[in-house]
Amino acid sequence: MEEFLSSEIGLVLFLVFCGTFILFSIIVIVIASVGFYKCPAEGIIIPLCFIVAGVGVIFYIAVVIAKRFTEKDIKWKNVTLTIFEVITAFLAGVPLGYGTIRAWKLFEPSYDEEDGNEYCAKYLYFTVIVYSTTLFAVTLVLLVISIVQCIIKLLDNQ
Repeated sequence: MEEFLSSEIGLVLFLVFCGTFILFSIIVIVIASVGFYKCPAEGIIIPLCFIVAGVGVIFYIAVVIAKRFTEKDIKWKNVTLTIFEVITAFLAGVPLGYGTIRAWKLFEPSYDEEDGNEYCAKYLYFTVIVYSTTLFAVTLVLLVISIVQCIIKLLDNQ
């Protein structure tokens, strides 16, 4: 696996993967910002969670990229970046999970004006479906991988 990631194809795939998640996160931040006050059912909680999660994912990807291009023989840099990787994955995953739970409690609303309930804008629900179902799963997997890597690196340093 190490040889594959060090190859040119592995590098291109890695950068495409990272670029896709950064672009996806920017789109979600914009959509959540536009719908910030358009969610009377939950106030600003759902859009705020997705803004914070989007920013957290961007920081996480930045740490992963920095870690990828850090010299492997400098152990303190790798340990520090792994710790930041765990922290940023956690900071992205918690608001993403909380916002997803809050949004799915309301999904799928009837939008019937006669029932008297107020719901979030439809595009916010669409954002929950697309963004959270993909990124939440990936963020959890990456969080577990990051924690295991951190433990292994800390044990190697002792």
